[in-house]
Amino acid sequence: MSMLYRLTISDFRKITASIKSAYDFDFSNFALTSIKHRFERHISESKYPDVDSFNEALCTDQSFYKNLLSKLSVPDTEMFRDPEVWQELKHTIFPALLKTEKPRIWIPGSNSGEEVISCLMVLEEIGALNKIEVLVSNSLDLNLERIKKGVIDSRIFEISRANYERYEGKLKFSEYFVEKAGKFIMKPDLLAVPKYEVIDLGKNHVPTSINLCIYRNAMIYFNKTLQFEILDKVHKSLVHGGYLLIGVKESLEGFNVDKRFIELNTGEGIYKRSFM
Repeated sequence: MSMLYRLTISDFRKITASIKSAYDFDFSNFALTSIKHRFERHISESKYPDVDSFNEALCTDQSFYKNLLSKLSVPDTEMFRDPEVWQELKHTIFPALLKTEKPRIWIPGSNSGEEVISCLMVLEEIGALNKIEVLVSNSLDLNLERIKKGVIDSRIFEISRANYERYEGKLKFSEYFVEKAGKFIMKPDLLAVPKYEVIDLGKNHVPTSINLCIYRNAMIYFNKTLQFEILDKVHKSLVHGGYLLIGVKESLEGFNVDKRFIELNTGEGIYKRSFM
């Protein structure tokens, strides 16, 4: 196993400035410690012996750059993480959505698909898969293609199976997957249901008329500036009374959003857009 390459702050800023110049992608609003460590890990794993050669490859090879961004993306870690959240969606929020006209769910923060798969499985279990539109977005088409493939490694699969049992799902967890070469592949009929779209929350438009946005434990990797910007865009995307799920690791405390969001379940990180 190779030694972890340690970036100086100067080297890190050199790399991110080059990326900004070449591709107009700005890392300045990402949480420094987290993103710097991820860069160090991938430089260590690359074939380039130093920062300058790594930086040159980034600026001259767009496919290398896109692959790096995909690797820098934080994976979803597991399906049915925090099972109580999915129970709340199943028993309270999804039934409420079904009472609205043409309900829409938007999942903008999934990088590897576990969050998407969990949502689709719950919708199928309650017979709502074809009654609620699901939009999955990511800033990278490579990540969207990864999600569409639905490949889960065995370690994540076993953790997810345990989560599903705690969630008290109706079916046998393994029935949703096909095992192949030590990995588990989601049956393609479910993953064919959502619409997939490349959207960079830092730069692009956001969809409108959204009834539920599932954006769990994603903003912790950004600084306050980008958190405020993304939260503002998500707020605008939601219909009045629409739901925002940010997860158990995050809170809207300190964002001065009292007039824009109503806190429904602090422990699970569930909010509702106010009617103002």
